Amino acid sequence: MNYLIVSGSARSHGRSLRIATWLASQFPDSDETVVLDLNEAYVPWDTSALWDSQSDESKQFAPTKQLLEWCDGLIIVSPEWHGMTPGKVIALFQAASEGRTIAHKPGLIVGESDARGGAFPEAMIRGFTSKNSRINWIPEHLLIRFNRDMLQVEPASDDDRYIQKRAKYCVALLRKYTETLAPARDMLLRDIQDFPNGM
Repeated sequence: MNYLIVSGSARSHGRSLRIATWLASQFPDSDETVVLDLNEAYVPWDTSALWDSQSDESKQFAPTKQLLEWCDGLIIVSPEWHGMTPGKVIALFQAASEGRTIAHKPGLIVGESDARGGAFPEAMIRGFTSKNSRINWIPEHLLIRFNRDMLQVEPASDDDRYIQKRAKYCVALLRKYTETLAPARDMLLRDIQDFPNGM
């Protein structure tokens, strides 16, 4: 199976990339993983420009769209900025809302914060990204608080040991959902062209 792990921070010094890279390392060699860094990836703010496949915006977004189409399962790692999900994360799902791109693919939400936050991105992403994209968020999610101290190579605290164990559980659960849904995806997409937008 193919997995795309999105580092949702648009800041060059964000910690989402370290978390995304750690998560990628938890997949077995039988799976292929790619980490997409939203600090570097192009995502248009006005996604109506993507309606024209020959527009400059469509051409710039094409590498990211290809990764979204390529993957069988998706992880989004989102920091919490002032109690919110970064706008570029939401824009990514607006850009991926056309037809089959990520429809009926399982996804895992990971919220992260350098303090006690991290829960609001999970709520925003789960509540507002699946209407047209049709991504299938699994019922489990992961919150990584005090992210400076978590996911260390040698865990120095019980909190880190717990988070690492919980993260591995989440990755294993996502893999089970992906392996289960992948064979059914063509059937689930059969009539999507008649109803391209969610209600």
